[in-house]
Order: sequence, then structure tokens, then C-alpha cells
Amino acid sequence: MKRASILTLISFLLAVAAVRPAFGATIIVNTNGDFAPASFLLPYAFYNQYFGFAVAAAYGSSGSPQKQMSYVTSAMVGSAGSGAVYFLGKDIQMPFCDRLFLDPWASAGYFQNQNVYIQGNPSYADQQAGSNGSSKHNYVSGNGSDIYGYLNFKYDLPLGAVRDNPIPTQVVDKGLLVSGATGGKTWNPLSDGITEVQFQPFSRRQTVDSPDVTTDNIQTTGLTTGLAYDNRDFAPNPSTGSYQRVSLSRDFGVPDSTTTWTEVEAEYDKFFSLGATDHMRQQVLALSFWTAEALSWQEQNTPTGPVINHRPPNYAGAKLGGLYRMRAFPSGRFSDKAAIYYCAEYRFIPDWNPLNSIPYIKNLKSDWIQGVVFVETGRVAPEWSITTLNSQMQCDGGVGLRVMVKRLVARVDIAASAEGAGVQMMVGQSF
Repeated sequence: MKRASILTLISFLLAVAAVRPAFGATIIVNTNGDFAPASFLLPYAFYNQYFGFAVAAAYGSSGSPQKQMSYVTSAMVGSAGSGAVYFLGKDIQMPFCDRLFLDPWASAGYFQNQNVYIQGNPSYADQQAGSNGSSKHNYVSGNGSDIYGYLNFKYDLPLGAVRDNPIPTQVVDKGLLVSGATGGKTWNPLSDGITEVQFQPFSRRQTVDSPDVTTDNIQTTGLTTGLAYDNRDFAPNPSTGSYQRVSLSRDFGVPDSTTTWTEVEAEYDKFFSLGATDHMRQQVLALSFWTAEALSWQEQNTPTGPVINHRPPNYAGAKLGGLYRMRAFPSGRFSDKAAIYYCAEYRFIPDWNPLNSIPYIKNLKSDWIQGVVFVETGRVAPEWSITTLNSQMQCDGGVGLRVMVKRLVARVDIAASAEGAGVQMMVGQSF
């Protein structure tokens, strides 16, 4: 197959996005039309290599102070000396424009013995850290901090499901949509779904205290712009429809960025309802495709070996591993100029909900529990080529548990690969 830049694919998806649907903020009510703000406070404990034994607490709220908005904040501290705080908000309506919404995401943490997949390990001087064929041990280890902030502004165009009202109402019965679907009927942005123009200022600074690296911090500050076309029926837990997004990210090199870089991404997700049974309230087949390329990537040969300039940090750009893609691998395990990713999830919600019978937890009054079985495959490469990216791919598979509480979805995914296993915990579906 002839090699083609990802720009060709981006151009195609942009053309597609101009002919289909999208998604945005909604107000969720029960079948009798009642609405009430909801909140929860949940202390919990866990163990991993970075925190040791850790205690934590999470607080979440939905429907207040604005009916469509929600947020979750969490703090944790571990016996190994690590600690972190997180904040994630969604659908905050701007006072000066009723079609403009904000999804903020911020975190600050200090981690003991963290592994960062960057160049510097003297045992792998001739190998590019994070490349597809790199060793799982090719990382730099040390104590350090990770501080980031993302402000995702979304402007919902007056089309489709939000033509006349930027915040439609959706009716649910125990967490499943009954009426008010904002997508999934047709693939036409003029009559269905929500089309969003997105722009996201971002900043992140990661430090690692290690004798193996000459630069002990990796910092990036820039802007992502994108177009999203969301044709899902119910954003928190879609059963039909699709989601597509294209974006361009740029670090302009100010104020203290490690380097300038430019990257493009494209994503397409599709959902198929498999119906209900005597014991299943819902069954869904969810498919996801994603790809990225760093357009600014420059590799040059030097007397001491190849040097790559204007590349995104290993935690940004064309990367795999972590919360959302290739969940059996650590965050940033794979990174290169280009990447591709495929995923299939079987999601099922049984009639049985044992959480509402467990002391203390039953006070949260969860709407449902959802089991998930998933498989993933992906690859990073030094060029964007369909042939290269779809050969010698990494693979993993796993199971997950999702819970809807107070209109918020929490998930825990456990995945395994040839390199080991990983556990990922986050708010919201994986896609």
C-alpha cells in the first residue's frame, strides 16, 4: 500500500464531520420529571508500587450549581511518600455565552520511584525509549512531580439536537436512557447529534530526579483546537450512534516549554446495541479507532547518535499506555512520531446490582453496575504508514467494572499483556 500522511486521513474525517452529528451538555431527570442535585463522599484505600499503601477520598457532585454540570475531586497519600490531588469538571456553562462550556482537568502530585519512558537509561543507550520494539525496562527511574492543567472549551453549534436549546433534557430510568436521545437516529448534523468546536489551552510539567538524565524536567504549554461530531444517544453510557473528532495541538515554545512541537489526531468510535435479555438490562458492542502523528518531528544524526528535535513529550502526542489506550501498559510506555490504536469492548448491565446491598456503599444508591470485556491493539512507529503501523502490533485484553453513581460513571479496568498487567481507575467510560 502506498504510504500516506495522516493529513490525508484528517482531511477525509473533516469532510465526514461536516455531514454528520455531535454531543454536549444535558440535564438528566428521572421518569417522573424530577430533578435534584446529587453528591457523594467516598473514602477508599489502595496499593501500588508508587504509593505503597494509600488512603484516599473522592468527592463528586452533579447538577449543582448548574443543572448540567458535574465535577469530581480526589486526594490521596501513600506510605511510600507519594501524594496527589485531582480535579475533573464537566459541562460548566460560561456566563457570557450559553453555547460555550468548559471541561477543566487539573492535577498536582509527587511520586516516589516513578518510571519515565524517556532517553537516559545507560543500559539502553542504542535504543529509543518508548519505541515499539523497546525493552520494557528502558526507562529512567526517580522521584519527581507531575503538575498539569487542561481547560477544554467547547462551543456547541446551533445544529441538530441543540439547534434551539443548547442544554436538552434526557429522561432516564435507573441510569438507562428512556427518552431524549441527542444522537443515534441519523448521521446528519443538521438534524441529529451535536457538533462542537473545541479549543484547549494546556500546560504540564513533569520532573524526575535521576542521575541518568541531563534535563530533569519536561514541560509543555500550548493549545489544542478540534472539531467533534458526537452522534451518541447518551454520552455517559452510549448504546447507539458514533463519535468522531479531529484535532491539532501546538506548543509554541513559551513560556518555559522544553521544545516546540505540532501534532494531529483523529478518533472514531461506534456503538451497537445488542438488546436486552431476561437478565441483562443492556448489552453494547463499542468499537474505537484512534491515530496521531507529530508533524514537527525532526531526526538528525550526530557523532553521539541520532537526536530527535521538536517532538512532543512522552506523555503527550502519539503515545500508548495508561488510562485510555493499551491499559495493560504504564502511562507513556510507547511513544514515537506516529501511532495507531484499535479497541473492542463488550459492555453489559445485569438486572442484579449487589452494590445496593453492601453496608455503607448502598448509601451511594448506584444506578447500575456494568461489566466489560475488552481487547486492544496498537503500535507506535517512526513514520505514519498504514503498512508499518499495522504490523508487529502490541496487544492486550482485560475486564472492567463501571458503576453509575449520582449521574457519574466510575470505572476500574484490569488488563494483561506480554509485558505484565495494569489497573486503571478513572471517571467516565474509556471512550
